Amino acid sequence: MDRVAEDLKVRTKVFAVKVLEFVETLPRGAAEFTARPGIVLDEADESELWTEVTADRSWGDAAQRAWLLDESRQLRSIFSKAVMTAKFRERHP
Repeated sequence: MDRVAEDLKVRTKVFAVKVLEFVETLPRGAAEFTARPGIVLDEADESELWTEVTADRSWGDAAQRAWLLDESRQLRSIFSKAVMTAKFRERHP
């Protein structure tokens, strides 16, 4: 792997770690924080819907559409679990 690619990989990993460290400093029971994954979940649902509409209409590149649908479904699954976990932690601090 070339140096630029390796530097970006390291930089991305450091960023991810810093985001996780920051999230750990947020209040656990804040309703605003708990609501965020729900908003992301709603947006992922809508994106998936419109991507499926493009499939029904045979619009766009099929391979790209397949990737988008797969990624959308995976992200929806992740954020669905996050919403359930956040709601559980709100009820059981």
